[in-house]
Amino acid sequence: MRVRLRNIFFFLSFFFVAKSIAQSDIDFWFAAPDLQQAHGDRPIYLRIATSKTPAEVTISIPANPSFQPIVLNVPADTAVSVNLTTYIDIIENIANATIQKKGLRVQSTSRVTCYYDIANTWNGDLFALKGRNALGTKFTVPFQMAFVNMPSSGTNTYTTDFIVLATEDSTIINVVSPVILNGTGSKNSTVKLNKGETFVFSILAVSAVNRPGGALVTSNKPIAITTKDDTLGYPGQGCGDTAGDQLIPDRLAGQEFALIAGYFTGTNPDYYYVFATEDNTKVNVNGANVDILAKAGD
Repeated sequence: MRVRLRNIFFFLSFFFVAKSIAQSDIDFWFAAPDLQQAHGDRPIYLRIATSKTPAEVTISIPANPSFQPIVLNVPADTAVSVNLTTYIDIIENIANATIQKKGLRVQSTSRVTCYYDIANTWNGDLFALKGRNALGTKFTVPFQMAFVNMPSSGTNTYTTDFIVLATEDSTIINVVSPVILNGTGSKNSTVKLNKGETFVFSILAVSAVNRPGGALVTSNKPIAITTKDDTLGYPGQGCGDTAGDQLIPDRLAGQEFALIAGYFTGTNPDYYYVFATEDNTKVNVNGANVDILAKAGD
């Protein structure tokens, strides 16, 4: 199946999350999601790999001066794993509607690839760090709209979040959401962050469509955003798993996508979601027009 359109974000929803290959770069920012420990949120690792050049890699939490940066000397053509589980409480961004000082930064003297690995058997996920391609001032936030976060002991306590991370001081972030966030009663939010600070926009998604898919996030300085949908349950399968990603900004949105089918068949289909970044975006599937979309935030 081939999809042609202009200036869109494409969100694939599979029960088993695809494991992406990280972007090669020398500077990475990342806001780590908080998964519910009852279902599995640890251990956590940074997986770093060099190419033909050795690298000195520094892992820091810039807004938290009490964290001693971790410095690694990684030979050429080598992959290393850094276990950060000891620091999980100062790394995971909890949904508490307050400014947090938990942004991770990975800097290297030569190009490396890097991903954040929640290496839990039941609820794990990989987040490919995209380097400079993760930074921007305008983002359309994608989410799936088919699956519900599974209950915990009969009560749904798993959240759907997007986490905003500032890379410079005095960063003002504006959010226009299709749903109310953080229980504030408002769909629109503004927050001011300094370098390395984070803020979680969250919802307890009690229905499949009650998610901030299509939220528009703008800022006056470069930011990075992570999404998290904790413990999604595929109907009839009796189990759940987390889905998430580090986003790319609207300036990198694409126009043509080739879909790869997942493992489910018959009554268990795959899902994909299209979010427009411009008005009057025509969506064509295999050459046939299926919809005309308004931009997110309208």
